[in-house]
Amino acid sequence: YPYTAGGTGLEATIAAWAHEGGADSLRARLARPEVRERLKRELETGSAGWWNIVEASGGWENVVLVNARNATNARYEGRNLVEIAREMGQSPADAAFDLVSQGEGRVMAIYHMMSEPDIETALRFPWTSIGSDAGAALQPGEQDGLGLPHPRSYGTFPRIIRRYVLERRILTLEEAVRKMTSWPATRMRLPQRGLLKEGFWADVVVFELDRLYDRATYEEPTRFPTGVDWVLVNGEVVIDRGRHTGARPGHVLYGPGRTQQGSVARPAPIPAAVDSIAETTSHSTVGSSSAARRDHSGEGHAPSPARRAAQLAPERAKHQRDRNPGPPGQFHVSPVELHF
Repeated sequence: YPYTAGGTGLEATIAAWAHEGGADSLRARLARPEVRERLKRELETGSAGWWNIVEASGGWENVVLVNARNATNARYEGRNLVEIAREMGQSPADAAFDLVSQGEGRVMAIYHMMSEPDIETALRFPWTSIGSDAGAALQPGEQDGLGLPHPRSYGTFPRIIRRYVLERRILTLEEAVRKMTSWPATRMRLPQRGLLKEGFWADVVVFELDRLYDRATYEEPTRFPTGVDWVLVNGEVVIDRGRHTGARPGHVLYGPGRTQQGSVARPAPIPAAVDSIAETTSHSTVGSSSAARRDHSGEGHAPSPARRAAQLAPERAKHQRDRNPGPPGQFHVSPVELHF
C-alpha cells in the first residue's frame, strides 16, 4: 500500500460498543450528552474491542473529512477535524460526532497514520503483496462506490513503479510486477492468473516506462496516470492507446472457500508442519532463505498443503527450538499464506 494515509468512515473514531444496533442506534446514542462524555473519555483511555484510529493517526489534526454526505457540511470537506472544530466552536470529538450524526449515509475521512519508512520496509519483504484497498468506480474518472475520494483508486500501481522502482529504487521492476501479479494470485489461490503463460487468462498491461506517472493526489484523487497505453482483460482490449473501449469482459473471481452452490466451504485442516509458523513471518530467516532458493514457476498455482508442509518443516523445527510454540492448530493460517 504505497500511501501514508488510509481511508474509512468517520464513525471509526467512535468506540465499537456505541455501534450496537446499527446507524440509527448510534445516532440516538450520540444525541445523549452522557454518552458523548464517555466516548470522549474512551478516546483517551481506550475501549475493549476497539482500535483507536485517532490515536493511530497521531491526533485529530491528521483526520481529514473527505465526504460529509450532507450539503450543509460539505464546506468542511478537505479540512482536518481540528480546523473544523475550531470553526464549529467545539471540541474535535464533538465535531466528529456531529458530522457522523448529520450525514445522509456513511461520512468518509482520510487518516494520515503511516510513514514512508513504513512503506519502504514493507515493500522490501519478499512475501508482501501490493494492493490499492480501493473500491471500484462505476464510471471512469469518478470516485469509487464507497464515496471515498483517495488517490489510491487511480494511482496505486503506477506509483509503485514510478516512486519505489525508478525514483527510490526500493524494488526492481521485476520484483514490483511480481508483487502486483503472480504473487497475490498465488496467495489468493486464483488459478491461471498472474502470469503471461499459455493456458492462463490474458490479463495484460502495456505501459511505457518513461511516461509512467501517477497523477492522482489527495486534492485531485481521480486523475488518471500517464503511460498506460494498452490493457487487456481476459484477452479483450479494454484500454486502447490510453482510452477506455467500453468493453467490460471482467469475471467475478471466487476463492477456494466457495462451493458450486455458493455456500462457504469448511476450512481444510492445518498441517502439523505449519501450525506454529504464523507468528514467525517477521523473522527474515523464514522469508529470505525460502525466497532465495525458490523459482517462481509455481506462481499462478496454489501449492498443495503436503508439499508446503514438507518445505516448511525445517523452518518450523528451527523456530520451535528458539521459542515455545503454542499447541498444534493454535494459529489457523492457510499454507498458501506462507508460500514465500
